[in-house]
Amino acid sequence: MMQKKKLKSLAVFLATVSASLFLPLTVNADSAGTITESGKDPTDECTISCKGHTFSGTIGTIKVAGGKHTIILDGVTIDAATASAGCPAIEINKSSSTGRGSTVEIVLKGQNTLTSPDGYAGLYVPTGNSVTITGDGSLDVTGGKTGAGIGSQGLDGAAGEITIATTTDPSDPQKGKVTAKGGATAAGIGGGQGGGCGKVSILSGNVNATGGDGAPIPMGDSTYNVLAGAGIGGGGGQREGGGGEIVLKGGEVTAIGGATPPSKERRNGIDCKTLSSDGGSANIYSNSTISATTNIDKFNGIVWKLNKDNLSAAPTSGEAYGSAILNKNLEANTSLLIRPGCSVTVPSSQKIYMKDGSSIIGDKDTSIINADNIISEGICVILGPQLKVTLSREVITVAKDPNLIYTGKDLTDQALIVAPTYTANDKTYAVDTSGWTRIFTIDYIEKKSIVEAGTYEVTYKNPNYTDFKLEV
Repeated sequence: MMQKKKLKSLAVFLATVSASLFLPLTVNADSAGTITESGKDPTDECTISCKGHTFSGTIGTIKVAGGKHTIILDGVTIDAATASAGCPAIEINKSSSTGRGSTVEIVLKGQNTLTSPDGYAGLYVPTGNSVTITGDGSLDVTGGKTGAGIGSQGLDGAAGEITIATTTDPSDPQKGKVTAKGGATAAGIGGGQGGGCGKVSILSGNVNATGGDGAPIPMGDSTYNVLAGAGIGGGGGQREGGGGEIVLKGGEVTAIGGATPPSKERRNGIDCKTLSSDGGSANIYSNSTISATTNIDKFNGIVWKLNKDNLSAAPTSGEAYGSAILNKNLEANTSLLIRPGCSVTVPSSQKIYMKDGSSIIGDKDTSIINADNIISEGICVILGPQLKVTLSREVITVAKDPNLIYTGKDLTDQALIVAPTYTANDKTYAVDTSGWTRIFTIDYIEKKSIVEAGTYEVTYKNPNYTDFKLEV
């Protein structure tokens, strides 16, 4: 292990080398414009409300310097690398006059491509700024050396806030697709070299993020290998489970870490301090499971493990975290492990097919909710998890006893009786009531429970299911 003095000298050396080798010449190419707090030019007025700035075709670089703006990319190509622009393809930064950051929505239409030179992120979003990417178009963005695909660049620290909420269309995976590739030592989405990911939120869409490979740096008679970037997370130089927060609420997410020389071992696909889901659930395809140093207390999702020797091949194993949603069939010889204390829920409106040789494994503290919607096609096995169905009309009996006496006491459990089990296709399932709430109304007035005499309308609500009503 190096002594502290040597480590400090190494850090200074790396910064110097990175600045000299990875930063580009400061030659300016044509610019499509700078958008300030008040607008793009004197004819624009964004002080009160931005009406939107539309760009199309092959154009120069774009810079946003403060304010709240909407940018529409409609079939845009920005190649700042070939042009030796000396800046990112798109930069979202603070105002030079007020110091206030930028809040930008980028709406995608058609196919859009951004490429930046060495030292720069493809879409640069430093700390203190935020971007939200929406729309049904696609975006392919590539950072130069030490620059994230989307996020920070060089050695300038963590990224700002990055949110992806594009269209999700299973019938057309190109709709709303965001592909981000980090340059050497940088994350696909998140930090440039040495930078944390800031806050990255994926709410919907088809997102594919690949970290840049690590890079060797000569040090006299030896070589120092800078760590590769995560698919989504920190750049090279960030330790495993480094800074930043990732929220994966929905969508289809592929995250592949870059390879670090000389072993070519890949960085974790997802690497951050805290990973959560904000009550949602996502499918993640990655070269690794979640780092043991990442806080996953509020994360729901399934991580499908890619074959390290063939990352484009379909995954053959997965791990379910938290309260995950299982909305994909299990293909032949595919296994799904439900981690201790976790569960998977099959959407009530969907059938999941288990192909020949597939399996779902857990222990007695795990569960499968809406297990009656799983159909086997061949020899397959479910071993360990409790099999459950969620609350529904079918498991609630409305009391028909006309002699219920209303004495001021709560009669809810006597008037609405929930069966503990449900039987279908000769199988018995436990009834799961978690996540459900009830709203009681009588004569359009909301009540906390059934206490007074009269006819009640009871509405059952769960954010993951369709509401249903009963009358009692």
